[in-house]
Amino acid sequence: MLGLIVVEYGAIWMPLLMLIPYAVMSNTEWHNTDSPNIYKNLLLTGCLIGLAFHFLPRELLGKLLKDEKAIQKLHYENILKEMQETTNVNRLLSYIDDKDVQLKEAALTSLKRIENIDSVFIEILNHCESNYDYMAVYAYMVHNEVKNPQLFIKPLNFTLERVATELELLQFDLEENQKYKVTLLHVDGICQVLDTRFKAYKNEFRRNMLRIQEELNKEPKPGFIALRNKYKTAVDKWLTSQ
Repeated sequence: MLGLIVVEYGAIWMPLLMLIPYAVMSNTEWHNTDSPNIYKNLLLTGCLIGLAFHFLPRELLGKLLKDEKAIQKLHYENILKEMQETTNVNRLLSYIDDKDVQLKEAALTSLKRIENIDSVFIEILNHCESNYDYMAVYAYMVHNEVKNPQLFIKPLNFTLERVATELELLQFDLEENQKYKVTLLHVDGICQVLDTRFKAYKNEFRRNMLRIQEELNKEPKPGFIALRNKYKTAVDKWLTSQ
């Protein structure tokens, strides 16, 4: 905790520290009664500390002086507070699938408080071609219903078209270190959402799901077989279920 104060609040205590040698130098009586090296040493110490703060990277100072556990705890508490207070949907969605249950629940609770959340989700889904944020909406719907599911049919079909196109372009013909591009598609999660939240509208999605199935029937590189089979099993099950 002391290290946290030293680094984070240096702008407060540094000027106060510099007042000590200044006070000693300003009082001539002290010069005569005390060793002349006392105020010189104080001034030199202050200068050295100031130079360290100026020239050493903040990250290095943090490693030297900070209590890492205290810093991690403070950072965690700040994020948790943000999740509880923010209305930034994209920021909240970034924690919707977090491994930390407390952060995830805080994000979910805040999302549910937003009155027009369905409209925001639909807007994100309608622009699925620009980024992967739409997958966070699917992650939300895995555990939560939407108020007007019929309004999601067209936007969801946009996302299915993108997934099919991505699979066609990637063709599971990637290097091992690029597997994340396919993992991001979360085809099994999509099937789960369609089956639990939009089961009554199954026929609306069948054409695009058949296209996804067609792409998954293609033979991938050896490193992608397990992932392809996982996706293929989920899609086949969705298509054959009642």
